[in-house]
Amino acid sequence: MLTGPCRMPRMAAMVLAVTSIFATSGCAVPGFLQRGGNSIEASAVPARPMEPLAAFAGRALPGQEDRVEPSPGAPPVPVRLTRAWFAGSGRQCREVSIGSGREPMTRIFCQEGASWVAARPLLQSGGPAPRA
Repeated sequence: MLTGPCRMPRMAAMVLAVTSIFATSGCAVPGFLQRGGNSIEASAVPARPMEPLAAFAGRALPGQEDRVEPSPGAPPVPVRLTRAWFAGSGRQCREVSIGSGREPMTRIFCQEGASWVAARPLLQSGGPAPRA
């Protein structure tokens, strides 16, 4: 052992020893750096099928209209992609008008990976801001 000013305190030596044991055993290594066959890749997990309205939102251009079955077995309804934008989160979102008439119902879908999922609107007013 060293004596004098170069001597390492016992507690620091113990911490260094324990840290080196964990580091060499793999316990202190982040999961993405560890080797092993137990990891599941995101591409290996099957994507759940998109609902028909979400599929329409993903493929349509603003202004495009179509007839879509809102759920399996339901009669087709007219739909229109009203608008598309990038949300504050960076995801692409699209608004779909469902039905016809003076006030069609609207739903919002946002891109999540390779699929589109229903999203909740932030504002409930439903219309453009009044002009001053």
